[in-house]
Amino acid sequence: MSRSNSIFRRGIIISITISIAVRLLLPYLLPYGGAIPLVHCPVFSKIDMSNNNLNAASGMKKIYERRSTDEPQNLVGTETIIFDKNDGMFALTRDAKLLRLSNMKEEEENILRVDATIVTEFVGAPLGGQFSPKDNQLYFADALLGLCRVNMAKKNPKVELIATKVNIDDGVSQILFADDVAVGPKTGHVYFSDGEEKS
Repeated sequence: MSRSNSIFRRGIIISITISIAVRLLLPYLLPYGGAIPLVHCPVFSKIDMSNNNLNAASGMKKIYERRSTDEPQNLVGTETIIFDKNDGMFALTRDAKLLRLSNMKEEEENILRVDATIVTEFVGAPLGGQFSPKDNQLYFADALLGLCRVNMAKKNPKVELIATKVNIDDGVSQILFADDVAVGPKTGHVYFSDGEEKS
């Protein structure tokens, strides 16, 4: 057997061995599967860049917290802005604070200043929320906790955990990444979405 045939055979054996090893190890290396090839990407509609109705030149303003230099900043990493039935303005922040935003005034061009007072603090990752029109309770989706509620009628409102699991046809499913909430304006029914795909 010539040397070139021996090298060729070794190459084939090594290629087959690597191929088998990759197939066996692939589920562990890529537990969620491989990346989607570009040919299978969805087609998106084009963005109309000529539409400037929503840019700063047409009246959009930035909101900043009004505070003295020695006070801690509360309005950081705002995840959502929510209005109650009395047009009270609130914000949920990424560091798990529910803030009441009040006394909004334009102090500079295109800049609004607000007072941001803490209503309650908790441990979590709040995202979307909405007030119930019936009882003015705030329902919000928390990526870590699940579906939560704050009873704003109480003197010292606290976060109440409403649901961490839901019943489905074949058992119980854990809420893994609650990310938005909507409350029916007439029924008061609370709907929420879970961004984590379940298998």
